[in-house]
Amino acid sequence: MGLLYGGYGGRSDEFQPGGASYECGMVPHGVAYEEFKAATQNEPPVMQISTGAIAIMFESSRPFTITDYAWNSDKKHEHDPTMWDDLVGEFIRSFRTDLRTF
Repeated sequence: MGLLYGGYGGRSDEFQPGGASYECGMVPHGVAYEEFKAATQNEPPVMQISTGAIAIMFESSRPFTITDYAWNSDKKHEHDPTMWDDLVGEFIRSFRTDLRTF
């Protein structure tokens, strides 16, 4: 995902214009589980997340590489991997339930 300009409130971190993020396939990404759980159990708020901004997202079936310059940049932002410790496999639980109906 990349942010060309403006502010983007669809992320839990401070995503800056000119910034980009990379989420590997088959790896959890997004908000922490507590935020996901609260969002799925409460009525959604009325809001706009990208007023006056242009954000882009692209997907590929091919792996990407990260340059040494980007990897070693002092601008690199990493999430603490322990944020996923409370993750509950909602998809897996739903998938197993659906399989029982066949």
